[in-house]
Amino acid sequence: MDIAVIAVGSRGDVQPPAALALGLAQRGHKVRFIAPSEFAFLVEGLPVEFCGLSGDVRQIMATTVSGDQNPVAILRDLVNGYREVATLWAAQAREYARAAGLLIGIGAASLGAAVMGETLRIPFIVGFAVPVIPTAAFPSPAFPVRLPRYTNRLQHALALHLIWQLARPIGNRICRELFGEVLPSWRGPWQLLARATGPVLIAVSPSVIPPPGDWTGRAELTGYWFLDTPAWQPPRGLSDFLQAGPPPIYVGFGSMTMPRPAQMLQTITSAIERVGCRAIVSAGWAGLNPRALSSAIHAIDEVPHHWLFPRVTSVVHHGGAGTTAAALRAGKPSVVVPFFSDQPFWGRRLEALGAGAATIPRSRLSTDELAWAIDRSVRVRAIAEAANRIGVAIRGENGIGRAVDRIELALHAPQRQARAATVAVGPLTAEA
Repeated sequence: MDIAVIAVGSRGDVQPPAALALGLAQRGHKVRFIAPSEFAFLVEGLPVEFCGLSGDVRQIMATTVSGDQNPVAILRDLVNGYREVATLWAAQAREYARAAGLLIGIGAASLGAAVMGETLRIPFIVGFAVPVIPTAAFPSPAFPVRLPRYTNRLQHALALHLIWQLARPIGNRICRELFGEVLPSWRGPWQLLARATGPVLIAVSPSVIPPPGDWTGRAELTGYWFLDTPAWQPPRGLSDFLQAGPPPIYVGFGSMTMPRPAQMLQTITSAIERVGCRAIVSAGWAGLNPRALSSAIHAIDEVPHHWLFPRVTSVVHHGGAGTTAAALRAGKPSVVVPFFSDQPFWGRRLEALGAGAATIPRSRLSTDELAWAIDRSVRVRAIAEAANRIGVAIRGENGIGRAVDRIELALHAPQRQARAATVAVGPLTAEA
């Protein structure tokens, strides 16, 4: 079948859908992967057709997620940052996807796939890299404030409502101008998403979040979607550094940006020196670049996590879903320095699993706090053992294979049977 997989956002949002696209192609489907142009390298050389969306995601992130703001303000500014490219992306994606027999929208692209599927009369499936389906089992990853456990389901509903209210002006304009649709201004697009064909795919390991008992509909934890590059070879300097001494820690914040990278770098290097360990520091989009500071610290740009993380002792990161998954698969303890969105949720989840040494909000990060957390991550045996147990479980899963199985099952099921399924997951409750 001709399948279009759509993803937007930073690398952490785009790489798991790219892995799903590859999994579908390896099953014999013709797959086009629709994503921001700067991520073409993810599927280069793979049997997947890449369809690039115009725009500079890195610039958007740099101008919207760099200030010391509260979580709601960050989300508002991020939505506004995508305002200029959103209509263009929607128009381009519509043309790329017009000939497809199935649309798959992941994360922020799920609504786009739903609207295109409805208007172009193409079946569509939605998925997420975070467990956003309402449940009483755990709080919403997107809710900006910690509340008592009995409010969990309410948190999910409020978070989905908040996201829609911030995105509503852009979403309704796109739907009206490009698709002739008008979404409900108050309740949002969730009923439209509930009309998706087949399952709601959640790319999270059940070893990390056990399936909630109140997910009685189509929502399914498939396991993580990893995109590995077996042929990747490390640069000579990195290989030499790894061989020159004991395994280092890793420090990197991926696509996150910050207003004072030099100050952050000083905090990081001072903490590393205080602990007395070796470290690999990734510049990332923040521009952390500790050149010529110490023979115990090696600077890198981008290195595949699946290659590097098994070679380090612990991982200091921002708590993005993709980096969290990679650290867990490698069986390594984490120190999480969350910036916004679902990152605090993953930090707390790692601590609950025993695989996280600490969660330190970026606004509270100091040399003392970071040195204490790094020391725990490399010296507390129980944390290493917990991380290793989870890593063994995740390495035994096949998240992509399970997701592809569920997609193909939905495609082959009789249409009347598919439309009889019920999605009993809060705001998504509707006839499937």
